[in-house]
Amino acid sequence: MTDSDSLPHPQPPLSWLAEMTDWGVLRLTGKDARKFLHSQGTADLAHLDSGHSLPYATLSLKGRVMELMHLLPWQDDVLLLMPRPCIPGYMQRMKPYLAFSQAHLEDVSSHWRVLISADAGDGGGILHQVTTSGRAIASWLDARHRLWACPDDEQPIELATYAPAEQTTGVAALINMGRAIITPPLQDHYLPQMLHLQDLQGLSFNKGCYTGQEVVARAWFRGQIKQSLHHYQAPVAGRHDVAAPILNSSLRQVGEILQAAACRDHLELLAVLRDESSEDELYLEDSPYKLQHIPLPYAITHFEHRQTE
Repeated sequence: MTDSDSLPHPQPPLSWLAEMTDWGVLRLTGKDARKFLHSQGTADLAHLDSGHSLPYATLSLKGRVMELMHLLPWQDDVLLLMPRPCIPGYMQRMKPYLAFSQAHLEDVSSHWRVLISADAGDGGGILHQVTTSGRAIASWLDARHRLWACPDDEQPIELATYAPAEQTTGVAALINMGRAIITPPLQDHYLPQMLHLQDLQGLSFNKGCYTGQEVVARAWFRGQIKQSLHHYQAPVAGRHDVAAPILNSSLRQVGEILQAAACRDHLELLAVLRDESSEDELYLEDSPYKLQHIPLPYAITHFEHRQTE
């Protein structure tokens, strides 16, 4: 095995717009909509209002992430944005709970789109701040990128001059932002703090009970979390599909790929692996090139910092 050649410099920033065709939109209506979400997932819905969105996860009884989504306030309702393959299972699991709630969940993916836009420079957005354009609604994911939900017959005027980009560009942007994407092969694998949801306003330890909450709290406050999300780059070589292994120099698996995007002549990828191995010499299966570890763009809360909280 050899070190990889130097990776290409990123392209000059420009304004682009990518349609996330593999993502869908659910609409939750009714007076108990926010109350229902608050009791079923990781985020504190008190922070979801007309000007603020939230990342959000639902968990199994083992405290592992089943669905990872983004919540957008829409009039009096809530829009849930997530990968399309996760939608049927989520709706089926929520059905018994909705029967006892004054809330209604509808899949509106057939006439709504999910988009990611990037401004040419620093757009000045505040994390998870909500903006609207006609009937389209967006949330700032960082100072440059926005995640949009948009009816099919609505094109935000302010995006008219943005260059069209492929979905892969949007996935690569999420990877660079350290935003995990969970699809069915990796459902029920990770605690939410392994995906750094606590650092992205998507996980509250003070909001009360929800499915898996006891497991999450126990692991967090006892310091039992030994693996987490990491960002790497590599030349386009080797196996890089979802759940493909991350190998150390002894060809021992130390983690697995969460999501990867091929960007011309290199890969951007997120992987979950043991933190003690994160900066070792790591490789993709069937590739001779060493992965380059890229720091995530947000501060990460480690166990030693939690002991005084």
